[in-house]
This record gives sequence, structure tokens and C-alpha cells, in this order.
Amino acid sequence: MDAFICNYDEDSDEVAGYDTDTLEYMEEDRCIEIMDQFKNSIKKEPEFYGIDNISSVEILHLTYMNHVKTKRVLTEFQLYLFDNMFTSIHNYSSTESNYNFIARKIFTRIYIT
Repeated sequence: MDAFICNYDEDSDEVAGYDTDTLEYMEEDRCIEIMDQFKNSIKKEPEFYGIDNISSVEILHLTYMNHVKTKRVLTEFQLYLFDNMFTSIHNYSSTESNYNFIARKIFTRIYIT
């Protein structure tokens, strides 16, 4: 599976002409598109069946949170999907522990405890 990619039709010269607010909106829109692609891929995993009940924006915000060392809850394939999503948004990989932290936060929202 390739990275989640969202392309814009604008060339770099045109993008350079946008104001800061527009560029921030475009970046947020790009990240939400990546998150939507991630959700479509991960919801095929039984543990994530309810992920459509969480907004893409909420999950995106989880990628910006700091975390503590987290017990492993993800399979290798799920880790791959998380890494793919995270790298597509932030242009770098995170730790396995961070991906597990994000997953545990998602599970808290999916499952009634």
C-alpha cells in the first residue's frame, strides 16, 4: 500500500501567492483527506469497526498529542497503516508506542467502557 497522498492542482507558484489563512486551510484540508483515507483502510480491521463514529478532525488532533509509554495493542498491519497515515501528515514517522497511544484513544471513543 502506498502512502496516503492528496494532490492539489495548483502549481507551487500559485500556492506561494495565497495568504497564510488560505494555506493553513489547504493544509488542514489535506490532512483531513489523509485521515479519511486512513479511516477507510483501518475500518476493515475488526478492532476499528466503529471508527466512522469519530470525526477525522478528532483523530487528526490525536496525532499532535504527547504520550506516555503505551502497551502494544496494534498488529503489524495496523502499525503499518498508522505509520503510513502519520508520515503522510507529518512527513516523519513516530514511535510504535505513539501509534499504540493514538489507537488506545480511538478505542476509548469507539467502545463504551
